[in-house]
Amino acid sequence: TYDEAKKKGQVAAGPDLLNLLRDNDLGRLVDKYSVPVDITFDSETAFVSPSLDFINILHPFIEVATRKLASSELPAVHSLALKSGAIKGLASGCYTYFIFRYLIEGVRPVRELCLVILDQNGRVVSKPEASYEFLATMIEEGQNCQKRLPQIAADSLRDFSNRAEEAFVSYLQARKDEVESSNANALEKRRRYVTEFYRNREQNYLKVIEKAKTNPSDKGYQRVLPIYEAQLRQNEAQRQAQIEAFDAKKKVVESWSSIAAGLLVVE
Repeated sequence: TYDEAKKKGQVAAGPDLLNLLRDNDLGRLVDKYSVPVDITFDSETAFVSPSLDFINILHPFIEVATRKLASSELPAVHSLALKSGAIKGLASGCYTYFIFRYLIEGVRPVRELCLVILDQNGRVVSKPEASYEFLATMIEEGQNCQKRLPQIAADSLRDFSNRAEEAFVSYLQARKDEVESSNANALEKRRRYVTEFYRNREQNYLKVIEKAKTNPSDKGYQRVLPIYEAQLRQNEAQRQAQIEAFDAKKKVVESWSSIAAGLLVVE
């Protein structure tokens, strides 16, 4: 169960997922996930509530499921069955799903999965921002489909794939825009902090240099004058290097790949 408004919920692993954890040397997690665990799919909620399990691409659930998909010899069309109501908004019927993995590189890299579900008419019926909620449900409650699957023409599958990719790319661009905005704000904050830090250090150096220059007969000041002048130059070089490093991170770069696809039967 998951409360989208509160961005919190609970999840317990089913027998298949528990076996996957055991098979991937993650047996230590079996006891924990055999009972409901408080979770969130939202990074901000996870940050302010560290007691919640944050389900993202690095979570063991997603890791072992992805590893299983990568190592399994899947049929031409992989099928998964869910009970009606397991995913809110999906009525009984047959759907096509596609899973994409993407990386947005900025100040803090964003690594996430995106699930796109289409109905039999090729209409996108899932919300990309709810990908982890849907994926968790599919992993936790999904079963091998025992029903006879509908025949889907190759041209239709190709069209569905293109539509899913279009929907994903549109979502990816929106996520990139969000990251770019967050990236710019984070860089500006760091830039201001670094500028203030080096400015304060510069003022401390200048005070000593000024005293040395106004007291030419003071041997102590004269001995340290070259040292502080060198530190002043080094301070400026370090400040400039930091600013250039920040400027280099202004550009946000994304990369992605399609990692799985199949049929989802809601019974």
